[in-house]
Amino acid sequence: MMGTPSWLAAIQPVEKPTVTKDTGDAESVTGKVLELHPTQPVSRSAAKVNDLDTTDSEVVDGEEMPEGIETQHLDWFDSRGIPLEWAAYEVDARSIANRPAEWPEGLRGFAETGGGIRFTYASITGGPGWDQCKPDNPTKDENGRTRKYVGNSGDTTGERLIITKSMRARFEASEYKRVIITEGTGQTLVVSWLYRDQDEVLVIGVPGCWGWSAAGIAAPELHAACAKAQEVFVLFDKDVLTNPYVYDAGARISTVVDGATGTRPRFPSLPTSGTQGVDDWVAGTFRRGDGTIDDVEARRALNNLMKSKTASKPLSAKRPAGKGLLTTAGVVRTPDINRDECSISMRDPYVPDGTVTIAAFAPYIERMYVATSRLDKKARKISVSDIAVQTPIGLLRVEEWPTEHLNRIDDWLTQAGYPLGVWVNSDGNAAQIVAAMKNDAEKRGIGITTMSQETGWTTTAEGCALYVEAVGGITADGYTRSDSKALLDDPNAQRFDLSDLESADDEAQRKALRETVLAGDLFADPTWWIVTAGNIMWAGSGHIPEGMTFLLGKSNWGKSARQRAVAKMFGPEYKMETLLGKNIRNGSDIAQGLHNATAIPDDFAEDENNQASYNEQVAILDMLARRAGGSEDESNGRQTKREGTRGWVNGDPDPSQVAFSGSGETFPGAELRFSSRMRVLTVAIGPNGWTKADGTDRFGDWKTLGESGTLRLGHASYLRWVAGQIDRVGGFDAWVAGLGKRREAHKDLLWKRAPEIPKDLNRVPLVAAGRLVGWELLVEAALATDAITVDEAEGLKAKAFEVVLAAMVKHYNDHLTGDVGRLDKAALLSLIREAIATGDWDVTGLGTKGNYGSARTMGADHERDGQAYVCLIAAAVAEAVGIKRTKVLPALREASEGGKPQDLWWGGKSVSCYWVKREDLFPDKPTD
Repeated sequence: MMGTPSWLAAIQPVEKPTVTKDTGDAESVTGKVLELHPTQPVSRSAAKVNDLDTTDSEVVDGEEMPEGIETQHLDWFDSRGIPLEWAAYEVDARSIANRPAEWPEGLRGFAETGGGIRFTYASITGGPGWDQCKPDNPTKDENGRTRKYVGNSGDTTGERLIITKSMRARFEASEYKRVIITEGTGQTLVVSWLYRDQDEVLVIGVPGCWGWSAAGIAAPELHAACAKAQEVFVLFDKDVLTNPYVYDAGARISTVVDGATGTRPRFPSLPTSGTQGVDDWVAGTFRRGDGTIDDVEARRALNNLMKSKTASKPLSAKRPAGKGLLTTAGVVRTPDINRDECSISMRDPYVPDGTVTIAAFAPYIERMYVATSRLDKKARKISVSDIAVQTPIGLLRVEEWPTEHLNRIDDWLTQAGYPLGVWVNSDGNAAQIVAAMKNDAEKRGIGITTMSQETGWTTTAEGCALYVEAVGGITADGYTRSDSKALLDDPNAQRFDLSDLESADDEAQRKALRETVLAGDLFADPTWWIVTAGNIMWAGSGHIPEGMTFLLGKSNWGKSARQRAVAKMFGPEYKMETLLGKNIRNGSDIAQGLHNATAIPDDFAEDENNQASYNEQVAILDMLARRAGGSEDESNGRQTKREGTRGWVNGDPDPSQVAFSGSGETFPGAELRFSSRMRVLTVAIGPNGWTKADGTDRFGDWKTLGESGTLRLGHASYLRWVAGQIDRVGGFDAWVAGLGKRREAHKDLLWKRAPEIPKDLNRVPLVAAGRLVGWELLVEAALATDAITVDEAEGLKAKAFEVVLAAMVKHYNDHLTGDVGRLDKAALLSLIREAIATGDWDVTGLGTKGNYGSARTMGADHERDGQAYVCLIAAAVAEAVGIKRTKVLPALREASEGGKPQDLWWGGKSVSCYWVKREDLFPDKPTD
């Protein structure tokens, strides 16, 4: 039998109470606990008991009973066809009485309810295992659910799986090819018994559909076991397709398994109904006349079921309607989080006392954001200052996280199977950033929750996007929503519905995708293409102004929703990595997208009839700068330093030291520097420069938002001008509410001019990258649905990359100069190769031409601007030229002054914040 845990060995044996079982005649069997002889075969039969020897062991109905199994617990094993002696040996099954000493440590309070059955499971990780009990008189939890089983694992690293001794040995042997994941104690024991002599199959169980996760971390056993398998099957109850609680568990476990194996598990459809599982099916279908189970036939039938292409396939993308595990009731609690109400949840994830009970959200953690000041690659760990966790109902801040979890952050990537969003910056605190933005928005009377309720939008955007949604009007009715509606209503749009690949239109969808991506130059195609998966929509066009590619949800601009959609269609390892800060990740990227979506033609403002709309469009981006630039001193018309911020120079913001205006009041010392974000805002406002030819400064012109080459978004007079525009329409709320209507005034002209955008993409490289990611998404969609081959996909991506690279080379030659003269593609690639390979970014021959965008983010040295530009291009081409990103990130950090990547204009925000795999973040050795 399994070795006794050390803590149990110290407990003195306690005499068990007398039990009585009616044997069917006048005599009763009383007194002793039944004993097991595991070498003797056992079969329950109707044979009469002629002789009962109660000195050593007890016999019931012709069966010698295992030690520790009392007669009142026989029916549980018999109803499932689980051999008693096998269960006693494999999981140390035994009866326990209503004595605390007989219950596992941590569960002794349940002894007050009576006795029960106790199981001890093995541990893949080599630990002592863990105990689970089935109380005779189960109680209810705080949510009214009956606790049929209780466990004492309590180990957040994942001692949560049901695994027998033999299966533990099978895992060590590593000869299995198939993993079967079962739900519940009875099902796991039944399936483990069926495959007890099948070395190619490993059976592991989860104690309930969500029992594979604890405190946000998937059981390491689950990840380790699946990583060695060629195929994985999940045997959940039949209601996995009808019960949203069970479905959500299946969807989440699919992601974890996919992260471990690279393939999604299959869910065999059992020929049962309701909440019946595989144990009910086996016991009800394959029981012989003598009461035993025909394990050979049962195993053959289960194998056939798993091999069936119609009865065994990945979990459907169609989630059943109803409540899942989470709730939005103001205080985090489990297990009733209502995902259907997540549109009003931006305020709700914050527990009143400021601490989130993260364990309640364990099964729903989709992404973790880490605000860090140090990435210690040698020690292979991150110095963490705070963590924010993305769930379906919003971004949770975690102010207090157990130290031992922080120290194991590198393990999360492999054990939990979750992608980890790492913010490698030295100035931000993820939780405080979100809270500060929320607080500032509420002070201004534009609460995030209220806006979500009014518009019916699901607020799941993270980081700065939350703030921008509140103050920038992105979620205002008629703005982004009108864009989405226009796309959906566009009769010329090509639609590819990938939400159900089993549909009758499947082949037509594949054919349309194939024709689209192989037809020619997507950049020159004026029509929209729309790809949907579930309730997520990707939309793009060859002629979105400035080439920006959007990734929209039906009701959301959030990065989280997009990433979930990508994971849903392409797998969790697919990364939306672009030069756009990972496609709309923060306020600057939102601003860039806003400009590219609503770019106003140069001659538009010259028509006085359009001036009002023009000013409002300018004000969208200006408001972001106003929120970021601190307070205004009305006495002298200059900006002053606000407590909690720093870095004001001569009344104007020092580009590298501007802090978030609201953070000083609520979170002293928490500084969200908008330096690079503000610079990207200016890129969005004026990609061709900020001064007139004569050097004068004129506000209100897309090309003249600065003076003398110096960034002036924080200029007091300019802020007053912006404020005046807002006050003119009745305040900020009125400005937001009417934004959609005013935008319609120039919409027709905007779209009419769209085809005139030059194909060579001679605008900023960010725009070219936006087109590249749009192309790649469509190609990936076609590849994921087998519309094109892998070779065709690679060829298409290479073609798109050549176009974008050519645009970058042209852009460099148009705007940057230096001793190296003009560059061609080969020279640029050579330069980038050398810089990355040597780690030497001191490229003395590169500089800026004139006041190109006032891009002196590395100091007054124009040459540093050239280096920053090369960093941007390096991030785009690194993989294309065979260089791993693990070499890019350290180089970018070294290239920035004082090791502050947030001060690297083009490279820092675009590259130092990107989705990473574990091997990218923690390489075991340098990558060539």
